[in-house]
Amino acid sequence: MEFNLDLTQEQQDELINEVVESWMRSRELVKTLISDPEYILWLENFTISNPAFEDDTWLYQSDEISKEDSERVDELNPFFEGIMEYTNRNFIPLCYDEYGTYVFIKFNNIGYKIGQMVGQGSITYCERVDISSDSIFIDFNDIMNNKK
Repeated sequence: MEFNLDLTQEQQDELINEVVESWMRSRELVKTLISDPEYILWLENFTISNPAFEDDTWLYQSDEISKEDSERVDELNPFFEGIMEYTNRNFIPLCYDEYGTYVFIKFNNIGYKIGQMVGQGSITYCERVDISSDSIFIDFNDIMNNKK
């Protein structure tokens, strides 16, 4: 593979290594977020005071959220990505609307609608919802345990 970036071969190799390492870190984050209850427990607490939010909600109001919560909000997209991978592996149908894709999950008797809206960019969102029989909720314990 040849890049025409006026970089030396060594610089090109370093750039490729950085991209690969970044991709590997993101894959590891996705696995961690869906294989451990830590993130969903944070989500449970966070959605008490923020029952519906998007990953860009505090983009221009960073002083309205703690640094830890801001970092966790940033992890919503990889969390959703992990859930999507689980649904794909297990042939679970997704929900669609005119803006994008979403799923319903439940944990500790709390329901969540988590999705991604796409337009000129994309945002990932989370909304606490009532668990009802008219929607199919994926039990997060099944996701954590990779239950088929």
